[in-house]
Amino acid sequence: MGVPNSFWQLSDVNRDYKVCETYPRELYVPITASKPIIVGSSKFRSKGRFPVLSYYHQETQAAICRCSQPLSGFSARCLEDEHMLQSVSKANPGCRSMYVMDTRPKLNAMANRAAGRGMRMQIITPTLNFSLLELRIFM
Repeated sequence: MGVPNSFWQLSDVNRDYKVCETYPRELYVPITASKPIIVGSSKFRSKGRFPVLSYYHQETQAAICRCSQPLSGFSARCLEDEHMLQSVSKANPGCRSMYVMDTRPKLNAMANRAAGRGMRMQIITPTLNFSLLELRIFM
């Protein structure tokens, strides 16, 4: 997979599953993300699911990370979470911008927004782009 490297490190911050019980013990996170930043970001996100590396393309150094929705809505801010997202952006040196893809159905996203959580449209950096993909689940 090409990690660890100068951008991504193996972290044991979740060693005892205390930060996020649904994530594994060891996770790849940006090398610039300290444990306090990771823990702060997890407290701002649903079920503690802070941004972690899911896929890394060794040739282009492009990464795909996953996380859950923010717990707070439009007006709330979390400096640790913003720092975590900036760290993810910096760990993708070949990318000029970062894309945040919300894969929830639009109805779910709007319901969470009305409840004051789940969609944060604030621009953290000028290179952050938000898209609601509205994946549909067929059963």
